[in-house]
Amino acid sequence: MSHQQIIEQTSRILAELAEEQAAEVLDFATFLRQRQQQRALADAALLTQQIATHVLTSSTFAFLHDEAEDVYSLADVKFRYDMPSADAAE
Repeated sequence: MSHQQIIEQTSRILAELAEEQAAEVLDFATFLRQRQQQRALADAALLTQQIATHVLTSSTFAFLHDEAEDVYSLADVKFRYDMPSADAAE
């Protein structure tokens, strides 16, 4: 059964129910939607936490903390682009 067919059949059944029972169906549908949204948020938070853990524990970027990797200094600069001062803009 397609999503649209489920909606149409549910709508037909709801039309036959008493107001109180239809309100219960609405409450349950609202609960299901909220649970789906909470799970999506929890999944996103878990993924973010897993990525952060991986970044912190991975050795991929460890070379950045190695002083031997600091192979360039200011003496290696061939041309320096200076930012114009605030006075020059006036």
